[in-house]
Amino acid sequence: MSYDVQGTLLEVCTCDVNCACCWTGSEPTGDACDRVVAWQIDTGTVDGLDVSGITLAMLGMLDQHGAPVKSMIFVPSSASDAQADALVELWSGKKGGPMADLARMLGEIVGVERTTIDYRDGGHLVIGDRVTADVGAAADGTPIAADGYRAEVPELGVSLSVQGQRAVHGAFHFAS
Repeated sequence: MSYDVQGTLLEVCTCDVNCACCWTGSEPTGDACDRVVAWQIDTGTVDGLDVSGITLAMLGMLDQHGAPVKSMIFVPSSASDAQADALVELWSGKKGGPMADLARMLGEIVGVERTTIDYRDGGHLVIGDRVTADVGAAADGTPIAADGYRAEVPELGVSLSVQGQRAVHGAFHFAS
């Protein structure tokens, strides 16, 4: 079970500060944290399978104490079944390594949906008709504000539209 994926990520949530609950141990700035994260894989393999050029996304909820509750994973309909399966296994932690640590922030995975994902490196994300997010142009991980974040995912009980919330746009590299 080996993998090596790298590219750019975009994360937007409903909190007023970046990743208060995920990385600092603080509680979300509202009643909960609803977040979307997209990973655009520039180059990558999972168990020898090429997954370069694929964008995977996740919409997740953390409770008022920052504990993961549930998530939904979105895989582009353009990915082959083998690529989709490999990426879902990787992001759900089944391949071990650092991705197993990241998967603990997902909580219960209520579904995997194949859909269109439009992610542009400038900070624009559209996931089917369910999620849109636009952020400023900083690509070095500097905290930036979202110009807009809208999500309609009834499976998670999420229906929101906010502006000015915090976002992160930067690079990632996971390998094991």
